[in-house]
Amino acid sequence: MSVLADRLGRQAPAWLEGSLPLTPVQRRALLMITRCRTPALGGHVYRCTESTRTDFSYHSCHHRACPRCGGTNTTAWTARQTARLLPVPYFLVTFTVPEVLRDAFKTRPDLLHDLLFRESATALQSVAAVPRLLGGELGFVGGLHTWDRQLQYHPHVHYIVVGGGLSRDGKKWLRARQTAWLLPVAKVAAEFRRRFEAALSASAPALHPGVPAGTWRGRWIVHSQPAGSGENVVKYLARYVGRTAISDERIVSADDERVTFKYTDSATQQRKIAR
Repeated sequence: MSVLADRLGRQAPAWLEGSLPLTPVQRRALLMITRCRTPALGGHVYRCTESTRTDFSYHSCHHRACPRCGGTNTTAWTARQTARLLPVPYFLVTFTVPEVLRDAFKTRPDLLHDLLFRESATALQSVAAVPRLLGGELGFVGGLHTWDRQLQYHPHVHYIVVGGGLSRDGKKWLRARQTAWLLPVAKVAAEFRRRFEAALSASAPALHPGVPAGTWRGRWIVHSQPAGSGENVVKYLARYVGRTAISDERIVSADDERVTFKYTDSATQQRKIAR
């Protein structure tokens, strides 16, 4: 039995009946998790061919947020992405947005998550296309995270990026200029900021005026680091692509009032407890 699934199962009926405001996506996730491997989803009867013994197995929900079902999806995604890795160096590039934008993201997550993905990817390609920096088209795959290590709302995107790109005619491989450096992150961040503001103004004109003007002049954060062959980064992202934000292994205790869990402090890399 999953500790997390058990707790969600106890709390879900009250939440679904209105004790918490839920989005349609959250409501569907809770319904699927509470029905997973129960009579609500039916099942299969397995009969031994050499005896009269039978076993019954309930169906899984296969929802990406289900603590019981994420393992299979994670393994499959890891295998697919690992098979696509090229024999070249890779980088992990992370885009975050200023904290003052988080309320806007909560208001229109459907739109702003798309803008975060689209404009960060476009910013990467735009800077990489500059001849003196690389002059080529990058290849990368990204994963959206909407929480930090303490499970606080913190939308950001991780990209696994090849250490080089294709020339404009698609016939030549252009290596990154340095093994520990892909692109100037300050330039990428400035391009991302400019593009994101323009996209927000055009797509959600009612939200744009609510963002402090200094947001569009301040420093945005883009982080880039070497990632070797890329395999370890694929495994890292896989934890969040097909599974929930927290696993049973991190849960210290859980009851109807509180969940206590372990996390790694990003600044010190020390293990801590969140309550």
